[in-house]
Amino acid sequence: MSIKIGIGTNLHIAASGDIWTAYWASRTPTNLIVNYVSPTSLKLDWTNAGIGYDGTSIERSTNGVTYSEIATVASGIVTYTNSPITADTRYYYRVRCYKGTNYSPYSNIDDEWTMLPVLRDGNTMTWLDFTNLSTITKDGGNLVSRWNDKLGSGRDMFQITGSQQPLYSASGIAFDGVDNWMQSANWGLVQPEMFYIVGRQLSWSNGEYIFDGLTNDYGAIVQTNTTPRVYLYAGGVAATLTTWSLSNFAIIRACINGANSFIRKNGDAALTGNAGVRNMGGLTLARIATLAAAYGNIEFKEFILRKTADDAATQTLIVNYLNAKYTIY
Repeated sequence: MSIKIGIGTNLHIAASGDIWTAYWASRTPTNLIVNYVSPTSLKLDWTNAGIGYDGTSIERSTNGVTYSEIATVASGIVTYTNSPITADTRYYYRVRCYKGTNYSPYSNIDDEWTMLPVLRDGNTMTWLDFTNLSTITKDGGNLVSRWNDKLGSGRDMFQITGSQQPLYSASGIAFDGVDNWMQSANWGLVQPEMFYIVGRQLSWSNGEYIFDGLTNDYGAIVQTNTTPRVYLYAGGVAATLTTWSLSNFAIIRACINGANSFIRKNGDAALTGNAGVRNMGGLTLARIATLAAAYGNIEFKEFILRKTADDAATQTLIVNYLNAKYTIY
C-alpha cells in the first residue's frame, strides 16, 4: 500500500510505514525549555525542524506521568506561555508536531515550578506554606501535628501533643499564645540565617516569642517593651520593629548575621544592629526553645528560612513574590 503526503511543494510516495518514519524523523521537536515568568505563568520554548506539518501540540502534567493536551500552535511557532495556572505547583510539559490526525514523537520533557527559582537554589532550609495542604498533617478539628517543608527536604515542623497543636484555618496556621508550639529537629543551622515571614500578631505580651532556635535565645524574634514592638535576638538586640500592628498581616524579612543583622516590614527601610553570634541549630515556632513559656499568639501563612544573607535584589524578588501571592501591601 502507498500513501501520498505533500510537504511544501514536494510530493513523497512510499510504503506507509517508511514514509511516516522518515517524515517525522526531521520534525520531532527538541530542546524544550520551560521558564518561570510569574507565580501563575510559565513560558515554553522549543526547536522545530523541517516543514509541512500543521502545528505543534502542547501537553501538560502535574505528576510527570499523566499528560493532557492544553493547546496547539500553528506551524512555525516555537513558543507558548501557559497562563493562568496555579501558583506554587510543579508542571511538566512535552510537545509534538502534528499533521492532520498524525503526530510526531514527543520532545524531551521539561518541568518548572510556579515559584521563584531562587528559592530552589540550595539555600532554602525550610519553606512552610499553609496553602499547600499536601504539606500539612491535621486532624478532624484542624489541629496541625506536622508542617512539612514544601521542597521535600525533610526539614519539617512537629507537635505530637494534641493540646499544643496550632489551628489550621482559611487564613493561616494560628498559635494560641497559651501552649501551642512546633519544633524541628537539629538541622545544624548556623549564621547567616535569613527569614521571610507572612504572618500577624494576634495579641501582644512582653517576652512572648514569634520564633526561636533550638536553644533559648539562639535566634529569635521576641515581643518586647510595649505593643506592637518586636526585636531580633541571638545574644544581642539587633533592632526593634515598632510598626507591625496587631491583627494585620505583614511580610517580615530578617537576617541574623552578627553585626550585619537586620529586620524589615513590607517595603519599609531596614532596621540594623548586632544580633549576636549564637547559631539556631533548628527552628521553634511560637515559643522559647526549651521552656514551657513565652508562647506567641501569632498566625503564619508562610515561613521561609534560608541559610544565607540574601542580597538586596534577591530579597526584593522574594518579597514581591509573596506580596503578589497574598496582596499584603
